[in-house]
Amino acid sequence: PREAASLDPQHRMLLLTAAEALTDACQLAAPSGQTRDVGVFVGISTHEFSQLQSAPQELAHLDAWSLNSIAATLAANRISFAFDLGGPSVAVDTACSSSLVAVHMACEAIRRGECSAALAGGANAIYNAAAFVSFSRAGMLSPTGRCKAFDKSADGFVRAEGAGLIFLLPSSVAREQGLRVYAEILGTAVNQDGRKPSMTAPATAAQTE
Repeated sequence: PREAASLDPQHRMLLLTAAEALTDACQLAAPSGQTRDVGVFVGISTHEFSQLQSAPQELAHLDAWSLNSIAATLAANRISFAFDLGGPSVAVDTACSSSLVAVHMACEAIRRGECSAALAGGANAIYNAAAFVSFSRAGMLSPTGRCKAFDKSADGFVRAEGAGLIFLLPSSVAREQGLRVYAEILGTAVNQDGRKPSMTAPATAAQTE
């Protein structure tokens, strides 16, 4: 309870969503004392809560649990701890692509045998207006307030809040266990745009590749 008082809400959302994903995949219950070979890969690129907690006027309120409550890496580690999962436990920050890269890393970890299954996804929560102001001045936000990704009418992006995690298993294992399969991931890849006119602008050739 003392740690919960200063916990980053993104951690809370991820814990809840992890429980929902594990329950949906019939994986929530585990034999007592048996750590499961499940990895956790969490995309988390918003650190505004930790900035608020570290403000000079808040320093007097910091306690022994404050650092664990705001550290981005603990967003993944907390899930592994809470559900006794022994696979890789990684927080990923690649800005807008954080959750997708987390899924890629989870798939690769399963293929390499680092874990037999994985939770992957991400969370985002907004705590102040600073990023909105900066993005707006850079002309990045959609004036219509609507995301139109990959559409010729796209005019910017929209910031939003929420969390999502998926439970990943090799499809053959999922079918052997009689689990519901929502979709199959046939392949993933990660690259970078390299040098281009603006570091924050996408590169069509890199995305096509």
